[in-house]
Amino acid sequence: MSSDDAVATSRNVDNALAFIDAMVHDDQAAAATLIGSTFSIANHAQGYVASTVDELIEAANGVASWTDKVFELRRVIESADGTAVVVQGRLSNTHTGGSWRGLKPTGVRVALDACYVVNFDTEGRIVSQDIYEDHLTVLEQIGAVQLVDQHEPDTLPT
Repeated sequence: MSSDDAVATSRNVDNALAFIDAMVHDDQAAAATLIGSTFSIANHAQGYVASTVDELIEAANGVASWTDKVFELRRVIESADGTAVVVQGRLSNTHTGGSWRGLKPTGVRVALDACYVVNFDTEGRIVSQDIYEDHLTVLEQIGAVQLVDQHEPDTLPT
């Protein structure tokens, strides 16, 4: 992209992308500079909401199950009022860091679609993040589940 093609982004878009990057690279110090005092995370794939310091630390420990993380940005959308930014992309990582959902590390590299909704206060601080990730695909890739091909009835597990 040439400088003539560059698109101006808002402070909240910049902050959302910086926050996602910090979270992907386990840089809690950088992420902490972007969040407000009432920050919370709702992980809809794993079914939890974390808002206290202890809950946020526990949530970070679950993320530690994955290493070599790469996030490929696909789309960024800002709400009309500028209070929310939606970030869509593809996350790839390796299951080597520890147990995840009760499953011991497999060493398998997985890729999944992800969508993050990042909400802001009037000062540009992140007050919440909603996480939507395709964990069924992850479970299939690490061999924890086998999906049935609806077009091939002979593939049903016995």
